[in-house]
Amino acid sequence: MRPRSLALLVLVALSATAGCSRPLGAVFRQGRDGGPLPDGAPPPDGAVPDGAVPDGGRPDGAIPDGAVNEPPLAICDEDRDTAPGRTITLYGDGEDDWGIVSWSWDVVSLPQGSSPSLGTPLARNTTFETDAIGDYTVQLTVRDLGGLGDTCSTLVRSRVNPPTAICPPDMTVPTRTPVTLHGDAQDDGYIVSWRWQVVSHNADTDPVLGTPNAQNTSFQALRVAQYQMRLTVTDEHGLTDICQFLITTTPTPPTVTCPADIYTVPLVPVQWTGSAIDDGAIASVRWDMISQPAGSSAPGPSPATQLSTGFTPDLVGTYLMRLTVTDDQGNPASCQFSVNATTGEGLRVEMYWNPPESPYDNSDVDLHLLHPSASAWAGGSADLDCYYANCQVPQILDWDVLNYTPDNPHLDLDDTMGYGPENINVGSPVIGHSYAVGVHYYSNNGSSATAQVYVKIYCGITNMNPVYEVGPFAIQGSSDPSNNDFWKVASVTWNGFTCAVTPIGQVVRHWQAEQAR
Repeated sequence: MRPRSLALLVLVALSATAGCSRPLGAVFRQGRDGGPLPDGAPPPDGAVPDGAVPDGGRPDGAIPDGAVNEPPLAICDEDRDTAPGRTITLYGDGEDDWGIVSWSWDVVSLPQGSSPSLGTPLARNTTFETDAIGDYTVQLTVRDLGGLGDTCSTLVRSRVNPPTAICPPDMTVPTRTPVTLHGDAQDDGYIVSWRWQVVSHNADTDPVLGTPNAQNTSFQALRVAQYQMRLTVTDEHGLTDICQFLITTTPTPPTVTCPADIYTVPLVPVQWTGSAIDDGAIASVRWDMISQPAGSSAPGPSPATQLSTGFTPDLVGTYLMRLTVTDDQGNPASCQFSVNATTGEGLRVEMYWNPPESPYDNSDVDLHLLHPSASAWAGGSADLDCYYANCQVPQILDWDVLNYTPDNPHLDLDDTMGYGPENINVGSPVIGHSYAVGVHYYSNNGSSATAQVYVKIYCGITNMNPVYEVGPFAIQGSSDPSNNDFWKVASVTWNGFTCAVTPIGQVVRHWQAEQAR
């Protein structure tokens, strides 16, 4: 082989010395597309780095006889930044006229007491992990086929910077409504703890934080106020950062709660209490009865302007109650519940006439219940007909078993100036007895001459559905009770559990009813 010319030797020498200290980002090799790759960048798949020996070495495994072997050029990464415990990759390269055959990484300077880790120290690229704060110098040594070598080094700066806490923006939210607060942070490691705090506020109660030691938490305030919030984050090195933001709450209507539905029997008083919560103050309270059974004349809850109140139903059926509260901002809220009156007796008869939705009058209509042994109504059978004259407390009609109260009838309500209601009950009717129900137009008291009458018959305890219902049924009246209509409504036979009703529907004069059943 011919020796190299002097010009060639000069060129090689110049390239060896000029390449020893390339500036940051200098181009020293090419990619697949022929474009330059910067220092430290890994080569494209399958590419052979500059000066590297292809797999298997040179064909003959040696430098040709007479060839001039110049030292290789080691090329290291630019300076790197990391943090203790973080793994980075250091990229090495080299240039040689005959090829690089070995690579070796060493840590040549490090902080006192440190024990860093090199992942693959005999490979072209290696991983590196520091375990302390400080500067590390990692040296790469490359050798060629002729045994000549070169070194370069990378400065690795191991630093720990505090995290950066990232708070939500200032926000405006309604009171008594949970909202989610989302926290975030930036760090050169990782965040190990989060802490949400209410730094200050101008309310009389503290807000509620759902999970104050989680990255995200919920916030709920009961009062209109401004709340200064803080998020504190801590990283794995114990370094912290804080951020703050403002939550402004706006007023909302009160939260009002009614009791559960109540079950009772007619004429038994019930008591209950509603509740109201507001971000300010409750300015007013109002109870209303918004519906009641047809014929009921029961007044609404009393007192009507306090959260605790009471009510007495007068007929079987459902009474719908409403609580309305208004706060000091004028915001109203309401809730509803029902009072349900069921039968408390074996036999219950209810009657009303000319109900309130009709033109008002002050007529007097009377309800009657006749014992099976009676031969006539009212005065015609002495105490075997239960009605206003003999059947109201403290009066007692001792029917059937002597001194046994449950089988005695009693008139609970007697209305003389208007539409009723009236009712007669028998707690424990006698099995097989057929009781008769009648209605007398006692007097019109100068009002309407016609009464539109409604009758309901209930059989069985805790029942809200009548077994028989009739009306409106028209009967006539004047100021003379004896000549007014008497309506024989129905016959009721008790079987021990319920009853069978046989309609009669006959109208006679009252004086006739007193002579015959």
